[in-house]
Amino acid sequence: MAKKNKEGEGDIKIKETPIRMTNKETAVLEAAADLWNLIVELKVEHGQDLMEYNRDIHNIQNRVMARPIRRARNKGA
Repeated sequence: MAKKNKEGEGDIKIKETPIRMTNKETAVLEAAADLWNLIVELKVEHGQDLMEYNRDIHNIQNRVMARPIRRARNKGA
């Protein structure tokens, strides 16, 4: 766990440089949204189906969106 400094921020410093997703990462996010749009068209077979698909797609999106931060951290940005 990162130590807190006076401002309450973690001890990881990232320069004030825009952190961007790659075109492929953006494509993955768009594909996840397309997947959701297809899933909601399926017949519901269990009451929790949509909630579980929603959670799983959000987990994929969260991991993809974390990549630019990890990349910047690894480069010492």
